[in-house]
Amino acid sequence: GDSATMAEFFVILSAITGLPLKQSIAVTGSMNQHGEIQPIGGVNEKVTGFYQFAKEHDFPEGCGVIIPAVNQVNLLLDDEIVEAVRDQKFHIYPVKQVEEGLALMTGVEVGALQPDARYPEGTVYAQALERLEAFSKGAEKSKGDAKDDAKDAE
Repeated sequence: GDSATMAEFFVILSAITGLPLKQSIAVTGSMNQHGEIQPIGGVNEKVTGFYQFAKEHDFPEGCGVIIPAVNQVNLLLDDEIVEAVRDQKFHIYPVKQVEEGLALMTGVEVGALQPDARYPEGTVYAQALERLEAFSKGAEKSKGDAKDDAKDAE
């Protein structure tokens, strides 16, 4: 559903770049075409569910949930969860833009578009652009090879 769009975006960028995603952080949040994170329903149940999972696994370092920042006002969590957040055993990561969550999930700076239409070297978006350009060049080469093969067959 819509609540998975931010997570889906992270998975796609991870697949393109080869950057691993942290497995100790759950993600929920809808996003629009501008990367703005939109509110979701059931935020308390989603946070509580992952809290229970993290607790059963002795609270892996940095564990928590990325949620839309606009849903912070909807949080009404058990005292146990509030205490775990206060003690920094469990984290709630509110985000407004998809890049905030992507940086948390990869541990790599995301990068802002520069005037030359490139991203700073080493950033997530620079790595994604490099891979997509390589895919494009490979596709163009394949088209050329297919045309050559067709001409040879004539």
